[in-house]
Amino acid sequence: MLNRFWQLLWLCTVMLLAVACSAGLPAEPAEEAPRTGRILLWHTWTGAEGGALDKMLARYQELNPGIEIISIGTDAAAFVDRFADRSKGGLGPDLILADAGIIYELTERDLIRDLAPLDLDLSSYLATAGAHGRR
Repeated sequence: MLNRFWQLLWLCTVMLLAVACSAGLPAEPAEEAPRTGRILLWHTWTGAEGGALDKMLARYQELNPGIEIISIGTDAAAFVDRFADRSKGGLGPDLILADAGIIYELTERDLIRDLAPLDLDLSSYLATAGAHGRR
């Protein structure tokens, strides 16, 4: 009878320890909440390129319904001046899709800055994409 008591006590202790240990384990990863937000994209694409861009953005929004992308086509000749004017008031774009000449001019006028000195972790991006602005 005494032996049975110790066995029962040992079993209860093991179960209690198992419950206590499992309470300290990290919870199952929660399902990631859907992303939400708005992105203002300025681009210089026209014609067939502009149509292809619209299709890509529409597909992106289907996959990410909480993200609204506002795409604004801007004349390449007026792009830099428009960027300068809008950015002064905090109304500039979140993303730019333009040729290297426009990006170069934005950099020369100190309207955008080189992110290389910030030593950002860019390992999740294609290595060749991050190397294109560096000299």
